[in-house]
Amino acid sequence: MPMVLPCLFVRIVIKTYVPDELSGLVDALADPRAYVSAQEKRTEALYNMGVEDSDIVEVTSSSLKTPSNKSMLRINGGPLDQNYESLKSAVLSKDSARSNTEATDGRQKMEAINIGDLKKDKCFQKLVRKFQKDMNELKKRHQKQRGSVQKQQQMTVDKLICDSYKQSKWRTVANSAGSQKHQSLSYMKSEPIPHNVDMTNNYKMKSLVLSQTDEWSSMMRRHERECHDLRRSQIKEEFECLGKLLQDAQKQQMNMLKLRLEAENKDLKQAQTKKSMEDARAIQQDKNIKTKAERDRRIKEMNEKNLKVFCEERKRLAIKAQKHEEQLMKRHGEQYEQLEKDAEKELELEEMSHRETQLASKPEFIC
Repeated sequence: MPMVLPCLFVRIVIKTYVPDELSGLVDALADPRAYVSAQEKRTEALYNMGVEDSDIVEVTSSSLKTPSNKSMLRINGGPLDQNYESLKSAVLSKDSARSNTEATDGRQKMEAINIGDLKKDKCFQKLVRKFQKDMNELKKRHQKQRGSVQKQQQMTVDKLICDSYKQSKWRTVANSAGSQKHQSLSYMKSEPIPHNVDMTNNYKMKSLVLSQTDEWSSMMRRHERECHDLRRSQIKEEFECLGKLLQDAQKQQMNMLKLRLEAENKDLKQAQTKKSMEDARAIQQDKNIKTKAERDRRIKEMNEKNLKVFCEERKRLAIKAQKHEEQLMKRHGEQYEQLEKDAEKELELEEMSHRETQLASKPEFIC
């Protein structure tokens, strides 16, 4: 069927070009949730391995792609295969350096100092035995004082009872003798005497009981206060000893970390020297290099490249060592502050216990 008007058919094909360095941005824009969750999982996994994002050397895929047509024949004066192998070895050396750094981080992590292990120290155990001995001696002295006071109070009570018995006996004898002489008169006058004497004896007994109760109660309060003061001094001395032991252990940890860092620095220098010698030997044995000037130029380029890589590795190791030292110092400071807080809490508990004992105390006496 012929068309009435001429028709024009246009086919439009739209292709989106995304550079390799922006592929992550495109993925994030396409699916933000999946991208964020993947980044969180990656960060958590790296944190568990002791690696941070700043320590990772990013290698773009463009650096591993085939070079342009112009550089197909020669790159930096050398064949394409050799330059590709050198690029591959450089990437592998970076990966190996990163893995070595991760292994170094794992070895450099120091375990936290356990206070329970410090309490097993001979110095602390000796101090604990001294505390027990001092407390036992104080309790024995208190027991001796209580025994002497109890004996003295019992003797005073017995003396009062004996005097009261003598007075009652003398009164009975006097009443019987007076009743024979003046029976009617003595009966009228001696009637209120026993009552007055009994009242006097009762008053003496009550005052004696009150004085003995006050004496015994004050003695018990004094004993409790002495025990409280001894426990407070022992708690302070105990945590002072723990603080000294903790500082010594922290110094040992810091020295161990410095020794490890020095050993890692020495190993890194040895590995760099070995790699430089191997690269120089490989250039010397390369049969594709015909002239001495070409060989010298390749060696010079290799030395410059290795120098740059080696400086970066040493700088990265120095930064990592400084970070580990700062983290260890921070952890030591936090642990010492926690020990001081524990000491204050222990003293507060002892003070509260002493106050509760004082509030619950009642007048006491010994029968």
